[in-house]
Amino acid sequence: MTLCAACLAYLANSQGDSIGLYVFRDGDLFSLPCRKDHQHLSRFFYQLENIKPAGRFTEPINYKDIFAGTHKRELLIFITDFYEVNKEISGLLNSFVALRHEIMLFHLMGQNEMEFNFKGYQAVEDLETGQVVAINHQADGELYKQKLQAFIEEKRVFSLNKNIYYRLTSLNEPVDKALRDFINQRNKLKA
Repeated sequence: MTLCAACLAYLANSQGDSIGLYVFRDGDLFSLPCRKDHQHLSRFFYQLENIKPAGRFTEPINYKDIFAGTHKRELLIFITDFYEVNKEISGLLNSFVALRHEIMLFHLMGQNEMEFNFKGYQAVEDLETGQVVAINHQADGELYKQKLQAFIEEKRVFSLNKNIYYRLTSLNEPVDKALRDFINQRNKLKA
């Protein structure tokens, strides 16, 4: 999805729009404020290339850089796995909705997560919390799929109720398909 973010930034920059980058990871917030020059696009690509997912989502106390910025209405693109401990992602999205920003959300999942395909593994580790969970493919498979569908539906309904464009995206999905769907949906919203 890094390539998807890079393509979207390139398109926005080509249209003369400002681009910025906020990365929530490992309890911290990296901020590259919005600008619209070619050199800034290079900075954006550099930062995007060096992002490594890690740790818990950033605490709300660290959001001041985001809310201290421009008060203009913006298009915000979230690329997230949407795994929350205390509804921190939902809370941040609610804040942006209240500020009347347009939000597009790409909900990322690995194909193995979507299909409960962890063959050969006895346990999986949550990369954000470090928690190790034992798995039993035969006993846990159906319950996992039911809970996963409920989780996805909850996130989809939340997004729809907030007028947030929501798209479940597999990490195996070609970037051009995700981009095409995004652009088509955006054009429908603008029509």
